[in-house]
Amino acid sequence: MRMFTEVGARVPLHCTSVGKALLAQLEPSAALKLVARLNLERRTEHTLVDRDDLMRNLDLIRARGYALDEQEQELGVRCAAVAFPHPGFRSGTISVSGPVARMTDSLVAKAVDVLKGSVDDLIRTSSTATLA
Repeated sequence: MRMFTEVGARVPLHCTSVGKALLAQLEPSAALKLVARLNLERRTEHTLVDRDDLMRNLDLIRARGYALDEQEQELGVRCAAVAFPHPGFRSGTISVSGPVARMTDSLVAKAVDVLKGSVDDLIRTSSTATLA
């Protein structure tokens, strides 16, 4: 399988785990205001194109602490992302993606733990560097 995602390519916020993780960092009212301005274009049959569905998905992301792209941007690709929820960072995320067949729920759970640990390490390193 070949993924067509390119580093640095711009894609809509609403159909990627990275974009949704960033949106979920916002207060719900701010996220709604931004989502209302988005063109929720359909990229695949899995893309969330209804604003209410997207807002419910953002609530879920806030509750569980990570976002998923369930073949919403590219068929056959599943991606998990964790945001940097720390005032010392500009909005940022870290993610991992792969073929749906390999990105099982079990692997995603392990990957999310690693991603969250990496974010914690970045925050700890940043805090230490700031104090020095």
